[in-house]
Amino acid sequence: MRNLNKEKLIDELAKKTGFTKVDLRKVLDALLDIVTSELRDGGSVKIVGFGQFHTRTAKPRVGRNINKGENCEIPERTVPVFTPGEVLKRACDR
Repeated sequence: MRNLNKEKLIDELAKKTGFTKVDLRKVLDALLDIVTSELRDGGSVKIVGFGQFHTRTAKPRVGRNINKGENCEIPERTVPVFTPGEVLKRACDR
């Protein structure tokens, strides 16, 4: 099983496209900035077949601080979510 980090992803993109790693790093950084900005502003990013990046609200809940052994309140927050598209789901189905 392989795990791709950002640098390995750029290496793979360079092999497949022939583009320079410097240019691909700029493109990947720009893509991540755009997705982050869109989610931060309450929007979503949908790539047909691949999936959709969006946000949802996590309800407030009671957690446990294991270091102190105490309960603590975890406030409501907005969290990023990725929902895979049908093409990606089928490609991963074994």
